[in-house]
Amino acid sequence: MGCKILMGVLTVYPNLKMEIWLSGIRQNRLARELHVDETVLSKVINGYREPSRELRALLAQYFNKSEGWLFHMEPVHPVRGLVRNGIANQESGNGSAGDK
Repeated sequence: MGCKILMGVLTVYPNLKMEIWLSGIRQNRLARELHVDETVLSKVINGYREPSRELRALLAQYFNKSEGWLFHMEPVHPVRGLVRNGIANQESGNGSAGDK
């Protein structure tokens, strides 16, 4: 239960992110409405911090969803390499994408 960074894999809550996006609320406004610190909320949303039981309950109540569904976890493998024009170039040792 919670966010963990293991061997370069970050765990995030996609359902929480989706509910925030669908509601159209900005993170800073959501933090104010829930009376929580913006930085704490941002870290929870982006998988850098495990939410407290109280925050899990507040968010589940706010979005009218079960905690289990809202805080379903999925691993994310960070992309390494340079990002140019929104495209990530993997560092593979075979040269850059422009060399082919």
